[in-house]
Amino acid sequence: MHEQVFGRFVDLFLAATRALKVGDPRDPTTAVGPMISEQDARRAEAWIAEAVVAGARIVEGGRRDGALLYPTVLRDTRSDMRVSCEEICAPVVSLIPFQSVEEAIDEINAMPFGLSTCVHIERHARHAGRVDASASGWYRGGTH
Repeated sequence: MHEQVFGRFVDLFLAATRALKVGDPRDPTTAVGPMISEQDARRAEAWIAEAVVAGARIVEGGRRDGALLYPTVLRDTRSDMRVSCEEICAPVVSLIPFQSVEEAIDEINAMPFGLSTCVHIERHARHAGRVDASASGWYRGGTH
C-alpha cells in the first residue's frame, strides 16, 4: 500500500478484520474457522512469534485456541521473514507500505510464491509487464 494512504488503509483493514466472526465452521455466520490441524496452527503461530522477535508488530490477532488461529495483521515485517517470503497458509497478513511503484514491484518480484502478493492497479497498468505474473495476483478495478 502506498505510504500516502497506508494509515487510512490500515484503519479500514483492521476494522474489517475485527468484524470477522471467528469460530465454528458449521455456523453460517463464521468467516474464519479452524485450520486443518492444531499442528498447522502452532506452526503459523511460531512463524508469527519469529517475526515479532525479528521486529514485526502484531496489530490485530496473534491468538490461537487449538486449531483456531485468529486473523492476524502484522506490520513492520521484512521480506526475509517467513511470514513474508513463504506461504504461511493461515489467516495472517503483512501490511507493507511502499514509497514508489518501482519499490513495490521490486518487493513483489522478490517473492518466490504467487499467493503471497496481490497487486491492485488503477492508474499503473503500464507497470504490469514488469511484475513476474507467476508470483502475483492482479486486480484491476476502481475504488471500492
